[in-house]
Amino acid sequence: MSIDERNIKGVFKRFNHEGKYVSCSPLGNGHINDTYLIISKDGDILKKYVLQRINNYVFKEVDKLMHNAYAVSKHIYDGLVAKGISPKNRCLNYLDTKLGSKYTRHKGKYYRAYEYIDDVVSIQVVKDKKNYYQSAVAFGRFQKQMNDFEASGLYDTIPDFHNTRVRYNNLLKAIDEDLAGRKSKVQGIIDEYIAYEKYVDIITNGMEDGSIPIRVTHNDTKINNVLLDKETYKGVCVIDLDTVMRGSMLFDFGDAIRSGVSSSDEDEGNSKLVICRVDFFKAYAEGYLSKVKDIATEAEVALFAISGLIMTIECGMRFITDYLEGDKYFKVNDSEHNLRRAITHLALAKSIEDTLPIMEKYIQEIVQSK
Repeated sequence: MSIDERNIKGVFKRFNHEGKYVSCSPLGNGHINDTYLIISKDGDILKKYVLQRINNYVFKEVDKLMHNAYAVSKHIYDGLVAKGISPKNRCLNYLDTKLGSKYTRHKGKYYRAYEYIDDVVSIQVVKDKKNYYQSAVAFGRFQKQMNDFEASGLYDTIPDFHNTRVRYNNLLKAIDEDLAGRKSKVQGIIDEYIAYEKYVDIITNGMEDGSIPIRVTHNDTKINNVLLDKETYKGVCVIDLDTVMRGSMLFDFGDAIRSGVSSSDEDEGNSKLVICRVDFFKAYAEGYLSKVKDIATEAEVALFAISGLIMTIECGMRFITDYLEGDKYFKVNDSEHNLRRAITHLALAKSIEDTLPIMEKYIQEIVQSK
């Protein structure tokens, strides 16, 4: 990520913060937004903040995005205070601008800032079951914290974000239009994704008929969206609230499985190296259900295992769609990056499908345990 420090300094000065600007550096490895660590100095004390450029190609309505993020973080903040728990480092604390807004616009780009959460680590790839378990506890706690928040008070910042039928239809459209002229070289991959149509309506149909509750959901439950205590490695804070919307708990659980149970990186590309680690699935399920078991419905419990397969198929379809459209959505390192991601997700979906009976057995054992 290139840095225009003069520009970043000018934008950051628009926010209410302590101390004088000292420096900035890139932060994180997100696919969507550009994020910077800002250091300021107040006397002899260094202060840390995060400045983030919001990708308004992805998030068309920044007002609604920030409404959701702020409302959710405030609800968590107030809930912790009500329980006598210090909210410091336990939820995002956004900065107001000097004009009283939650974000600012500069040269057609949108920026927000929040306090940096210290003494934590961010893990990019799931390699340790204990860390994966702790991320599950954190996301389960997030779901429990939002259980008394009225989901209708949130906007759909990305309409149909986890509507798997819509994602499937988008793929069909991308195949038909073939904007980047790539269809012929990946027809086999396309055919395999099309064959998974039988799964695409399972969760959304349940939401439509009322059998699956509509909840406040994070919708991007990768392990790097949980900050872990640098000493205990317990999950302390869920971050990246851009995709917080109305949805299903199954979206959150399933996406965490998609992004965590694979034996390979998500862009491996060599399908032979992609295996679903069932023991990692069990670890995540134990952590997540430890927080939500008492609020999850029977319909949700019945679909926890298959939700990982559905979210894997959905994300893979998004990657192959973006590839066919010319890599407009996800950040890529090269012209084949989205294709490698799509191949990897296809292999993972096959492996998850093969192990579904074992996963369903684990879920029932966890739910029935005391």
